[in-house]
Amino acid sequence: MQTAELQRALGRSRGLVQRWAYACRDGEVDAVIDKPRGGKLAKLRGENLVRLKARIDQARQRATRSARCVARTSSGSPGTS
Repeated sequence: MQTAELQRALGRSRGLVQRWAYACRDGEVDAVIDKPRGGKLAKLRGENLVRLKARIDQARQRATRSARCVARTSSGSPGTS
């Protein structure tokens, strides 16, 4: 799988996907595992957290559809720029 495919599948930046790939290649699999961070715990729990995640996913899907639409219209027919 190529970097661009992984970016789309994971919803992550190119730089992050490349860092993961290099770490795995170099045998540093533990480097890609998310480590605990300091700071406050999330205040959202239960149903509110589920609703927020669903809303974020919907926005991401709308953005992806919009980007595809723009790509089709800007690269499709001659005479459009």
